Amino acid sequence: MIIVAKATQEPNNGPVDYVEVCLPQYRIVLQKQGRFAYAWTFNPDDHAIAELRQNLPFRQGLRETWLYLMGQPWQSPLRMRIIDFRHDYQPLHCPGEWRQYCIPSEWCITEFADRPNWPPIHFWFLVDQIESVQPPADVRDRTRFRPLFRDKYQMYGRMHFGFFQ
Repeated sequence: MIIVAKATQEPNNGPVDYVEVCLPQYRIVLQKQGRFAYAWTFNPDDHAIAELRQNLPFRQGLRETWLYLMGQPWQSPLRMRIIDFRHDYQPLHCPGEWRQYCIPSEWCITEFADRPNWPPIHFWFLVDQIESVQPPADVRDRTRFRPLFRDKYQMYGRMHFGFFQ
């Protein structure tokens, strides 16, 4: 499964993903702990969550689930392997059992204070790998990013995300 997140189609939107700022901190936690907790604000429906639940927690030899993050419009220079997740329709703190995997600035948050127009956090992903994608993946490539659902989550754009296979 592939999840494409925080994409933008318009070049003048500026940076969309705060991960560029926090990436060095995530890498430190990953190196020390072997994984890190990653907060996500999107709140998909039950169908998408059930599909994700079927793929996780990650077990060796089964399908992997990757979260592709956007850099330039339509281009993903980075992906992270998700090994587990927690979700709630209400704002969600990092799960207690994952606190050692959080970076300090995200220890007990349910929203991003520096992003007042963003929705609250509804997902926490547990990630065990960060990979650079070179050249960056073009998320419009339907041979690489085939929609997982027919009715929605097939597009990516500002404030949208997609589920692909």
